[in-house]
Amino acid sequence: MPTWRRFARFCIAAKPAVAFVALLCLLDAALNIRYPAGEAKFWYLLPSVDAICLLAVYVLLGLRAKRMPAVAHGVLVALFVFVRLLRLADGIEYSNFLRTFNLYIDLPLLPELVRFLYATQSHIAFTFIVLGVAVGLVAFAWVAHRVLSLIERLSALPVNRRVFAGVTAAFLLASLLRFDRTYPERYTGAFAASVLRRLADEAAFFVSIYGHKTERRARIESVERDLARTPSNLAKLGKRNVLLFLVESYGRVVFDRPTLAEHMLPLYAKLESDLGASGYAIASRFLASSTYGGGSWLAHATIATGIRIDDQWQYELARATQPRTLESFLHAAGHDTVLVQPGTTREASGPDIHQFDRSFFGWSMGYKGPSFGWAPMPDQYVLEFVGRRVVAPAAG
Repeated sequence: MPTWRRFARFCIAAKPAVAFVALLCLLDAALNIRYPAGEAKFWYLLPSVDAICLLAVYVLLGLRAKRMPAVAHGVLVALFVFVRLLRLADGIEYSNFLRTFNLYIDLPLLPELVRFLYATQSHIAFTFIVLGVAVGLVAFAWVAHRVLSLIERLSALPVNRRVFAGVTAAFLLASLLRFDRTYPERYTGAFAASVLRRLADEAAFFVSIYGHKTERRARIESVERDLARTPSNLAKLGKRNVLLFLVESYGRVVFDRPTLAEHMLPLYAKLESDLGASGYAIASRFLASSTYGGGSWLAHATIATGIRIDDQWQYELARATQPRTLESFLHAAGHDTVLVQPGTTREASGPDIHQFDRSFFGWSMGYKGPSFGWAPMPDQYVLEFVGRRVVAPAAG
């Protein structure tokens, strides 16, 4: 007899109520856990509205000595797999960007995640990751199928119908109380909230795509009107060189966290002193970035256009619209505009949001040394390249 069947018979014969409650907790975890996003410990083991409704269906079927139709069972398994993937995507998105995953906006970026893993992992590690994801999906679907089948059998037992009624009644009574919760959107009374709310948000976004697109285009047009009214001949620059370096991973956290500040602030003070001795001045200020924890190209595009570009959809709309950019103003003022982008290692399809006269990318910078994971070359080489290929020729 297969091990699963022996386990199922043991649960039904020996401790059916314990097994019933344990499987209910497993369902709740599968529906609600948002790892790796931060969350209160074990809150997701609370009976969710979805799990209670599903158990009610199984209890009613058990009372009538009926079974869940095979098609409905398959749909439930597929829904569990989909919800688990969506919850996982939410957790990853929130831990990196402080927002939930959006199927319309973020799903097209999935190939970039694969490319990121391929570029930062060894070929063996990447292969194991891909195989692990595939095996994990199949395993989760199989477990969901088995768990639902076992719950269906356990729900037919009178003792578990009483357990179900008791748990439901207890949480309905607890729902009359008021709780101070950190994440109120995750609860419906004392129950864990239904995942239908999360799916409804996705559906509502799809239904309102046209309205969202109109709103986002209006944002672009508003900035364009403001720029049209802004003096921009840049005469006060006197044709001086303008060098804008965007160095990533050195954010405000350096100043906000004492453990980092004690190491970095003395270095910044020395840099200011050295530059001051050479006739330079430093003026600094914090800017509110359009992105958080990643998606640096969105922040770059925001700086270039003046449009707040905080997701890939807004970025693609801006690419299609081709708004005026910082470099286009410099070009109009007689500057030779040059883009040096060492992290770009392949050509992009479609129009570029930037409008430089010349561009240097990773493959055209002549670097022959080792790569550094996602960074194909060190900053020191990039600065030397800019001095040698851009600044020195301009100086004559």
